Amino acid sequence: MIKIEKKYIFIILSAILVLSASIFFIIKRKSDDSYIKIGVLMPLTKANAQFGINTKNGIDMYIDEVNNLGGINGKKIKCIEFDDEGDPAKAVSGYEFLKDKEVSAIITGASSDTSLAVVEESHNDNIPIIVTTASADGITYNKENNKIFENVFRIGFTNSFQGEIMAKFAHNKGAKNIAVLYSAENDYSSGLKDAFINECNKLGLNVSIIENFSVNSVDFQAQLSNIKGKNPDLIFVPAYYEIDGLIVQQARNLGISCPIIGTDGWSGVTESTSNISLLNNCFYCSSFSYDDPSEFSQKFSKDYEKKFGQSPNMLSAGGYDAAKVLISAMKLDGNIIDNLKTINIDCIAGNITFDKHHNPKKQAIIVQIKDGKEQFYQKI
Repeated sequence: MIKIEKKYIFIILSAILVLSASIFFIIKRKSDDSYIKIGVLMPLTKANAQFGINTKNGIDMYIDEVNNLGGINGKKIKCIEFDDEGDPAKAVSGYEFLKDKEVSAIITGASSDTSLAVVEESHNDNIPIIVTTASADGITYNKENNKIFENVFRIGFTNSFQGEIMAKFAHNKGAKNIAVLYSAENDYSSGLKDAFINECNKLGLNVSIIENFSVNSVDFQAQLSNIKGKNPDLIFVPAYYEIDGLIVQQARNLGISCPIIGTDGWSGVTESTSNISLLNNCFYCSSFSYDDPSEFSQKFSKDYEKKFGQSPNMLSAGGYDAAKVLISAMKLDGNIIDNLKTINIDCIAGNITFDKHHNPKKQAIIVQIKDGKEQFYQKI
């Protein structure tokens, strides 16, 4: 019997462990290389979780469709997720994490602040970024230094576009005396306010009163009382759906019956109040409506309900379109970023191409709230 000293046993075991780890790494690396990796940087927990989860559902739905058809050139697509919790600092950490994972591209953009936090660094790294619903104009183009972020493309609307659309809608509704209620503390709200008022001035509409509220406000009685005193034909409220529901309810309780209009942050507003009848005569700008009669939209809505057991919203449609645009560019020969610049594709939100600042050229949908439902009203 051969006797082996303890120190040699330790050396042999160490060598086996190192060899096993090396084999595991090689196998894992080979396994990773068999996929095309796409990063998903979204808030999946905390206050903005519903934004990220709904968007991710749309992304997953399209990627499943592609994978079921064989993927891209025989390779399946694998999503690598990072929960940024709606925090810009964590979004930067998430970007670094996904970059280290060697993803081919990243889909992000549930909010503007998290998107703005990563675009500069991603531009330097030249990683393709698809932004879903984040609307700040500076995400794809820095106006101050005339810099286009060549690798960043947006699926949703910009603040300036939505502000212009809703000013034109107010004009078409015959409004002449207009009130604005917004939050100066929120970039989304203040950016939309500026764009809306600028277009109103061009159209000759009188913005007779502008009221501001704190981002954490729940009581808008004082501002709405001031607005009521001006007897407006219409009120523009660029805010998120939870706030919008409170504002409309308090406005109606004060006897303000004029139309109240907003932008894509209103999506889901019928879930924000128990007395949804008060939301009648409200309208907002969106890129998706569940009852849009278009063939693409109707098919998407039915397939989404079958897969997730609930109706899709603007966020889930934006995620689906973002994945479709990105993967379509990946299927083409050549550089993904160059392919995105010339993409021309039919999506849930209509045909999408990109302008020189990488913002989408597509129609807007006006959603009307009627009989407690957010309904398709018209396309502009």
